Amino acid sequence: MEEQNNPPLLTPAQRNDLKMKTFRYLLNHQPSTFVHLRPSLPNVNIPFHLRDRQQVVLQLGINMPVPIKDLDFDKAGISGTLNFKGSPFHCHVPWDAVFAMVGEDSKGILWKEDMPPDMHTKLTPPEPTPLPVAKTAKSGTYLKPPNKVAARLGWGVIDGDKK
Repeated sequence: MEEQNNPPLLTPAQRNDLKMKTFRYLLNHQPSTFVHLRPSLPNVNIPFHLRDRQQVVLQLGINMPVPIKDLDFDKAGISGTLNFKGSPFHCHVPWDAVFAMVGEDSKGILWKEDMPPDMHTKLTPPEPTPLPVAKTAKSGTYLKPPNKVAARLGWGVIDGDKK
């Protein structure tokens, strides 16, 4: 299936404003937020050893066990001093570099337009795999389903009435 090149629904400035509002909401409603970012984009300031990765995930919050005392965000992005392997480093992440935010409850938002290009293919759902067909000599024989989902779907009944 070929992806269509439809124009984005939001401009980059509108997406960045939505990112800032989302971050504010998550800060106020979650113990911490996982911010997914593209470290190679301009004006991203994170430790050097992380800059060549496709993505970096920073855990940020105001109610964390080890607080980030100077955590701040504005229209330019997020900044604060984070610990990396016990060493403090002042980070700055512009909103353009952020492509997803997820709270500790696993709920979040993804901005596909801002994802690393190589990650787009990972969003394509896999082709469905057909279930194996079981065969037996006796009619009405029940086989053990391979998992709970298959059991709920009735997989494993070869033939005959359920007992």
